[in-house]
Order: sequence, then C-alpha cells, then structure tokens
Amino acid sequence: MRRVNGDDARGLRLLVGVPIVSPVLRRSTPGGYARDVAVDKQAADQRPGEDLPPIDPRIASYGSRFAALLLDWLLANLIAWALLRNPAMYSPPATALDLAPLTVFAIELVVFTGLTGGSLGQLICGIGVARLDGQRVGLWRALVRTLLILLVIPPLAADAERRGLHDKAVGTVVLYRRGERAKLPR
Repeated sequence: MRRVNGDDARGLRLLVGVPIVSPVLRRSTPGGYARDVAVDKQAADQRPGEDLPPIDPRIASYGSRFAALLLDWLLANLIAWALLRNPAMYSPPATALDLAPLTVFAIELVVFTGLTGGSLGQLICGIGVARLDGQRVGLWRALVRTLLILLVIPPLAADAERRGLHDKAVGTVVLYRRGERAKLPR
C-alpha cells in the first residue's frame, strides 16, 4: 500500500474525480484536517469491510449527529411557531405554511454552519463541521451541504468514515469540537 498526500492526492482526485480508496483523516497533521489517500492495488479485489482503517476518534458518532438533528428540528419548529403562531401549520390539508419549519431549519443550518462551523444543535452537542483542508466551511459550502441534507438520501449514504454524500460533495467532515476526542495529536 502506498500513501499519497499533498499535491499528489489532489492530482489523483482531479484525474479520476474521486479518491481511489476512501480518504482517511491524517492523524499526524496538527491543526488541520488534511487527508491522505490510500492507494491499494488490491482494493478492488477486497470485499467491503475487510482491512478497513480504524475510524478516527475525532469523527462524530451517529448518536451525537442524530441528537443534534433532533435539536435543530425542534428549534426550527419552535421558531416557526413563534413567528407564525398559526395552528394550521400542523394540521391537514397541507399548505405552504407546512414548509415554514423546513425553511427555518434550512436557514439555521446555512447560517450557523457557514459562520460558526456547525448548526445550533451541533454546537450544543459538541460537534461541528470542518473542511478537510482546515479552512472555514463558508456560506456557499454550507448552502450546498444543506440543500443535499434536505434531500434526505445523501446523509444516509455514508461510508465507513461516517461521511455522507453531502459531506463528500463539499469536502467536509463532522468532528467532535471539545473534550479528549477533539484534541489533535501533536
């Protein structure tokens, strides 16, 4: 197995469009979230699940992500209710008012993720969104990521590193923000 990093990895991604083998966070990079791309000639012959690298302990668990999602959805519904105060929002038949909580949810995700690196629910749960190259997520990436989350399927299609299609599309990963798991090795 040969490790490719830096410019070589970018060249491989540009050449084939996606990493040859699932990217893993480089544990030796203090302060950044650069990634290595493992190139294995026998990877195509291996069955899924065999000889996978261990999941980086900084990557947030599904439980904390689900808790953050529930908090975000609850907050979005409370804000929509506070703004509209219309009971028709939650009763049949479906109207445009039914989209109010979803709209508030999307705006909250874009603004908080773009500016603070995590939605309000993620910040409360101690997780956040980071770009793989260590830069800020930014509003454009947060917008694209949120639109893909609203489609529901991209977050469910996750790889062994718990990165859904929405994270892969914008080059992000969900990490712990505090505690022992968030500390980067020096």
